[in-house]
Amino acid sequence: MALAVYISYGYWPKPDVPDPRTIPPQAYSSVWYFDVIKLVLYVLIVFGLYRTTIHLTSLKRKLIAFCFILCGLLVAYLIPLLDIGGVYEWVLD
Repeated sequence: MALAVYISYGYWPKPDVPDPRTIPPQAYSSVWYFDVIKLVLYVLIVFGLYRTTIHLTSLKRKLIAFCFILCGLLVAYLIPLLDIGGVYEWVLD
């Protein structure tokens, strides 16, 4: 959302400038190609992980999956905590 506002308005959003509820839907639909790029990257990552782990034993695959789950939870915890660029503050304000 913040990247779409930056591209549409020309500045990084700050709390209440602009209010997220007043942004027209055209601002978000103009950056649809970022969603396509994310989808392609997700597919490539999943395919790469599949190709990497297909030759491993079941125990090693379970251990790798457990490590990925822990890393994912850590990243999911750190992203809002760090709030790079004040995006969460802008959205939740």
